Amino acid sequence: MRTALALALVMTIGCGGSSKPNTLGNQNTVKRDDLSLLPLDSEIVLGINIAQVQQSALWQKFIVPMLGRGDLGQGLAELKRLCNIDVFAETRSIAAGLKNLDRPAPESVFVVHGLRSDKVMACLANPTVAAELKKDNVEIVRDQDITLMREPGTSNAAALQFLDGDTLLVLVSANPTRAAVQALLDGKSSLKTSPAFAAMYEKLDPRASLWGLANGSASVLQKLQEVGARPKAVFGTVNVTDRLTADVRMRLDTPDTAAQVAAGMKQLAGMASAFVDSIEITSEGSDVRFTVAMSEQKIVGLSQMGNF
Repeated sequence: MRTALALALVMTIGCGGSSKPNTLGNQNTVKRDDLSLLPLDSEIVLGINIAQVQQSALWQKFIVPMLGRGDLGQGLAELKRLCNIDVFAETRSIAAGLKNLDRPAPESVFVVHGLRSDKVMACLANPTVAAELKKDNVEIVRDQDITLMREPGTSNAAALQFLDGDTLLVLVSANPTRAAVQALLDGKSSLKTSPAFAAMYEKLDPRASLWGLANGSASVLQKLQEVGARPKAVFGTVNVTDRLTADVRMRLDTPDTAAQVAAGMKQLAGMASAFVDSIEITSEGSDVRFTVAMSEQKIVGLSQMGNF
């Protein structure tokens, strides 16, 4: 969107903000019930504990300065002034299912915890905010308890429905409808119905800063085929504190294949040693497991190489 305020408002709806304290506490970042709302055919599934990540030294060092820059920083400031929504300070957690990422109109479903319905709806009804959205011809349509938002010139629109006072379901697609939202709520074709997904999810620590799973058919995994690996899935966790640690698994067809791939990748691990503090590659059954740790110093070095 061309106006900074509109951009920040859309980020608020996508990320979630609330003046209420975090009700998740030390529970799982993404509750298992959330999985009943994410589509079974999701190519990538993510859970993000934004509240936890924001407490880390890395967030403060790398991300906070970026949030105050440019149109986004201006829009976030305006949103706080007009609607009393401090987007990132108030965001808690998000679960997401993404698919068709290599197409002009990718689709995604978000389950956002902590976003107060009265606060966001009041913001959308704010005359000043409405005027800013109207300048960009952003369409906002109410269909009973569903809000539809579309930005001119984009391939996707968003349908939003609050499931309770502080849980928001967002469907982003080319043509989100009430029927499509209802299908998500019915949960008949959700990740929770998949034994294969459940088996991999059991190996994850949902208390991590971020957990994720990519289906083997996802376009982001096509590069792995170029090095002879054809994974059924890649899944794991990342924790962010004053350092970054990752525990990632690549599931293959058989234990023998996993052992062969692990042996080949161990030979390449030395090339990465200059950029990380530690890296270990092992095979466990049909999984190739990668454990990686990076200090702030290593991350700073990489960011300088990439002009971050």
